Amino acid sequence: MYLVMPRRQLSLFMLLKMLRLTSMLIGVKMSQVGFVLLLAEITSAQLQFCRDQVKTAELGFTRPVEERNLIDFAVHAKYKDLHCCAEGYATLQWHFNGEPFPWERQGRIKLENNNQTLVIKDTYLEDAGLYTCRGVASRDVASGADVISHAVNLTVLEFVDYTGPPLVSEEPRDVVALPGANVTFYCEAYFGSIRRKSVYWLKYYNGSIQFAGNLPRHREVSVKKYDSLIVGAYLHVDDVNLDDYNATYECRMTRGRRRDKVYFNASIIYGDPDATEIIRSVISDPGGFKPAVITVACLFAVVAFVCLLGFNYRLEIQLIVKSQLQTGEPLEDMCYHMFVAYDHKSDDDQEFVVTAMLTELEEKCNYKMCIIDRDFGAGETLADEYLRCIQASQHFIALITPSFLKSGWCDFALKVALEHHRQCTFLVYKPIENWNDYLERASTKSAMKVIKTIKWPQDEQRRKVEMFWKRLRLQLPALAKDTRVEPDVILNAVKRRDAKC
Repeated sequence: MYLVMPRRQLSLFMLLKMLRLTSMLIGVKMSQVGFVLLLAEITSAQLQFCRDQVKTAELGFTRPVEERNLIDFAVHAKYKDLHCCAEGYATLQWHFNGEPFPWERQGRIKLENNNQTLVIKDTYLEDAGLYTCRGVASRDVASGADVISHAVNLTVLEFVDYTGPPLVSEEPRDVVALPGANVTFYCEAYFGSIRRKSVYWLKYYNGSIQFAGNLPRHREVSVKKYDSLIVGAYLHVDDVNLDDYNATYECRMTRGRRRDKVYFNASIIYGDPDATEIIRSVISDPGGFKPAVITVACLFAVVAFVCLLGFNYRLEIQLIVKSQLQTGEPLEDMCYHMFVAYDHKSDDDQEFVVTAMLTELEEKCNYKMCIIDRDFGAGETLADEYLRCIQASQHFIALITPSFLKSGWCDFALKVALEHHRQCTFLVYKPIENWNDYLERASTKSAMKVIKTIKWPQDEQRRKVEMFWKRLRLQLPALAKDTRVEPDVILNAVKRRDAKC
């Protein structure tokens, strides 16, 4: 039973003690009175530990039990109670190893004080395990209501005459607090029936050691439970100041003549306890923040999916945007969308242009191309035809191969294209040594800005080939969209173009 009691229970406590002392002095057996005393002590302890819940309050613990009592001890055939002090809950349910209350052994176990206290009348070894209480703010659990939980691992000892070192049930923890706040350190352990046992607090500050309970603003409260089998000390620090952040608090537990000692250190950490509690709650009980966690996770998944989709299909997206937002100039004054320069004497180069490029650009995309083997006029010199066709085209493309570079027509065509400020695209169809050096020699720095280079995949994998054509289409001028124009206007434009071409 606790040494410190509320004022409303003090008279009952003193009366019980006086009756017990009187019965011992007169040597009278008072089994019935003893039974009443036991029940009264149990009830007194329970009423002290958890106050009546305030249903209108915000869901939370009235004592910081969510951080404490992670380990607790009981003795075989002895009374034991577990507490879950909370308020603002609609339901408060207990679980034993994951199984909800009631259990098969419910004849020995009952819930009191609005389910805040779990009472085990006679503790058996089978009662050892993990006890979890779960408070829900709304009865509609599926609606994603706020949830709090607290777990304690109960160990049942077979004998009262324990001879080992203190078994810690409440280990001191660091406390986060702002200046001016009040904090409490908890320290408890199971000692057994041995008489010599003590728990006290020390404070280390500026190289000195002092009993914390004797210092100003510090109060040490001794606690004894279950006939002093469990002994502890709670240290209250009021009005925290800057000196307290630099101090170290030590809880010492000693037992027996051998003076077995156990030490635990704790500190006061500067910070906002509310923000720290939110982070701790998410880690320890993510179920209470399930709606927010699910929303953030879904949002993150959607953003990640969109980014991944945009990266994998970036060329397709760019082509769609280009077709929707860009409007090309109609071929009224021009004959072709593009002129393709290549080595027309090379069978390999000629086949690529006539078969692959015409199929992909003219047949599939409706571009009008100008190629040497089809569109050059008969009886005209190559230089004149190069000049005429480049001037009549919106875009210039050169199929780069070693043979085309050696022919000399590549330099001539590029020079003509740059003079007419045409956008130029070089398709490197076969590997070229020192290609960058060639570009620097063949053009000026300002011309380099309008030259784009696209390399043909030498392994000719399907995916890479598709990417090649899409990159090329992005460099080509946008096609003019269909517009409602009178037929005679269209006919006159076509006649002017055909006469020029």
